[in-house]
Amino acid sequence: MVWNLSFSDLEFTLDGRSKGVNCIGYFMRGSKPYLVSGSDDHASKEWDCEAKSCVQTLENHTNNVSAVCIHPELPIIIIITGSEDGNVHIWDGALQFHGSKFYHHSKKLTGLENTLNFGLERVWAFECMQGS
Repeated sequence: MVWNLSFSDLEFTLDGRSKGVNCIGYFMRGSKPYLVSGSDDHASKEWDCEAKSCVQTLENHTNNVSAVCIHPELPIIIIITGSEDGNVHIWDGALQFHGSKFYHHSKKLTGLENTLNFGLERVWAFECMQGS
């Protein structure tokens, strides 16, 4: 559910998760607003807020996704996800729209660019800072 906090009103609902949502991140792709959600279904989903639909699912974690972040300054969209599996995944979020479908610009199936494992039991939270 997406709420308007100024008026305490429910704006719309994004359906498509099979388990509870643990975290969300917000970003703009051009002039359009998007959300990324992380869930107990071990995946993250990118949502187009205007179309109220999922545009891609990022699957590679083996446990609950507990943190998501979008880098605030890079010229391309980098989505970072963390999980209770102890891994941090860095995703290339660049998609191209063709007809009625989105395609990853490099034609990779997942867009997963890198996996970091610092030997942590689980990842709970992180943040991208401007200037980093």
